[in-house]
Amino acid sequence: MVEYRTINQTSTMDRPRVPTALQTVFLKSNRGNEVNLPPPMSLATKTFTSNWDKDMYESSTEKVLSVNNKKATEHTSAKLQHEQRAREAAAAAARLKKALEMDLTQDYTLQEYFDSILVERGYKITPANTLETAYNNDPSDLQIASYGLRMIQIVKSGDCLALRETLGGGLSANPCNQFGESLVHMACRRGNISLLEVFCEAGGVLQVSDDYGRTVLHDACWAARPCFDVVKKILMQDSFLFFMKDRRGALPLSYVPKAHWTEWKEWLPEKIYTFFPQSLS
Repeated sequence: MVEYRTINQTSTMDRPRVPTALQTVFLKSNRGNEVNLPPPMSLATKTFTSNWDKDMYESSTEKVLSVNNKKATEHTSAKLQHEQRAREAAAAAARLKKALEMDLTQDYTLQEYFDSILVERGYKITPANTLETAYNNDPSDLQIASYGLRMIQIVKSGDCLALRETLGGGLSANPCNQFGESLVHMACRRGNISLLEVFCEAGGVLQVSDDYGRTVLHDACWAARPCFDVVKKILMQDSFLFFMKDRRGALPLSYVPKAHWTEWKEWLPEKIYTFFPQSLS
């Protein structure tokens, strides 16, 4: 028996289908519903659009002081702070000198090395829990709908042309699953600067985290081989990602495999001045 199909049936069955999740998002958008913003009950609904200011790391005591009290104690506290900073700078300089004189293969942590450089430059920044900041947002409908097997395959294969064409079709430039695990994270962990640049060109944001509190810098540090072009790209958008702790309290540099500490210790002193200029205070 000859199988019979009408022309309409044939064209419908052979035509590529838009994934159901994307169809739902497009329909919601056509009806005037917002599909790009996180759900209203997300942990934090704001998004950072510029680097964090150091003032965000003031102690809680400083934050609750009234303006009048600040003015009344300004002269005295300024002198005390200057003396304290001078002592800290001297101690940090001594630690840094000792660290730099040590063989880079010595068994002291990468984080300790980084901290000593920062303090020597006048920075005293308290790390923050990523999940308590605006880096953590529930993903939007469009982000989840844009995350699928086809997109994962594109990122794993490193196909920049296919990624650019696919994102140009209306998908989110920050596709992720319901846990916030994004393809931007994946590109960073794979050390693929070309893919990362395509995501950024399409409007992708690097100030994001998954529901474990891992930022894209955590994943860049976790790479099997260091890719400092990826690290630099991330830090140019937000250098304070260095101070974001995941759910277990781990900072990005703690994700660097110990086998690569020497390479990082050689790279950090050369680039630290770009991201953390000498403090004038």
